[in-house]
Amino acid sequence: MTERNNNDDLFIKEMKKLGVIKETNHCKTDQSIHNLPKYSLASLPKATYAKRRVNAQKTIAQSNTSCLSEFSVEGIDAFENIEHHLFTLTNKKKRKLHFLEGSNNFTIDLHGYTIDQARDELCCFIKEASNNNIKYVQIIHGTSTSSTNNKNTLKSFCVHWLKQIPEVVAFCSARRLRNKIAIINFGAINALLK
Repeated sequence: MTERNNNDDLFIKEMKKLGVIKETNHCKTDQSIHNLPKYSLASLPKATYAKRRVNAQKTIAQSNTSCLSEFSVEGIDAFENIEHHLFTLTNKKKRKLHFLEGSNNFTIDLHGYTIDQARDELCCFIKEASNNNIKYVQIIHGTSTSSTNNKNTLKSFCVHWLKQIPEVVAFCSARRLRNKIAIINFGAINALLK
């Protein structure tokens, strides 16, 4: 242990000689961090907490789309059924999510978009729907099977991004009724927003 400390001290000494490291008054001892003023969060008024929370939520909502990751996207089969819920939905909400019953729904068609364009459009679309208090949206991504291993690239990215967007509570593969039988639409995702 002392050999390592000696090596560290020697390294610091050589760096100081070269002018890379400059000695400052506030970092001379380990005790300096104990002299910092301590603030208690409990001493702040509740109104301040509320203002800070609102401002933090606005900042998150106004953040750019670069916060959506494109790394480690799991390939999803073009004909795989998608289901994702942050919590258990009532049967009524689940049915509305599956079939998007009602007229006030937003839809976006991402056919022909590059991955970057689709990410930007999806993020703006979700923000716009959330700002307009629209709860149910549909994202049409298509069922391209031209990619390798029959994995749908745009579908995989949409699922990956929807899991990252805080406004999205649940999403699933879209469904439609045909002769009173539920048919899964593998080319679209329905989402429920906060």
